[in-house]
Amino acid sequence: EFEYFNVMDVDPSAKPMDAGVRKLRLTKIEGTVIVPASGKNAGKQTFKINGSFTVVDDEKYSGRRIWADFWLSNPYNQKELRKLADSTGVNQEPGEPLTVWLARLAEFQPEFMAPVEVDNYTGADGEEHSKNKINFFQARSV
Repeated sequence: EFEYFNVMDVDPSAKPMDAGVRKLRLTKIEGTVIVPASGKNAGKQTFKINGSFTVVDDEKYSGRRIWADFWLSNPYNQKELRKLADSTGVNQEPGEPLTVWLARLAEFQPEFMAPVEVDNYTGADGEEHSKNKINFFQARSV
């Protein structure tokens, strides 16, 4: 029950999954129009897609989630979206609006196989951190 949930009982030292090929289910995907207020792209409209993926059929990590963002202004992210479509078999139809395709993906919740990697980075706090990321370029159908 949520009423008795205590955040102080949660271990704050989140650790990423070990790297390896995992079966993933797309559990949520949605897009948002973004207009940055500052920086070199200030005032320029772009579209950001937020995806949530859940590990399935894994003895150790089933239920773990990985989040991925796709910026349509980024050609690399555009290619990742194409690989997502290819590996899930849920393709965008000619003339189909992107938002409609995203809604179909979200409704279908397709599964696919992909390498899950450990991404090490320096956070805004200056500390070293690790998180998981999906290698969409090596994704394949189940």
